[in-house]
Amino acid sequence: MEEAGYALLPGPLFSTIALGGAVLEAVGTPEQRKKYLPRIASGDIRTTAILIEPGAPSDNQIAIGGGKMTGTKLFVTDAAEANFI
Repeated sequence: MEEAGYALLPGPLFSTIALGGAVLEAVGTPEQRKKYLPRIASGDIRTTAILIEPGAPSDNQIAIGGGKMTGTKLFVTDAAEANFI
């Protein structure tokens, strides 16, 4: 991360590793970790995380099992480059 900062890397490294990858490592199932973490580490896929703001309306839900999000999220870091969120 430090080297990416020195180079002002214009890519989704932080969102993939520190956001999406870290969340997957912390709360993903063993199957999800086995399936996705090696592909993230090799650079084959990119991901990010949706951060829930304090006081967010209750209709702003994330359905992890179904793979669909309802509601609206603003400013999701590198969402356009992510293979999954």
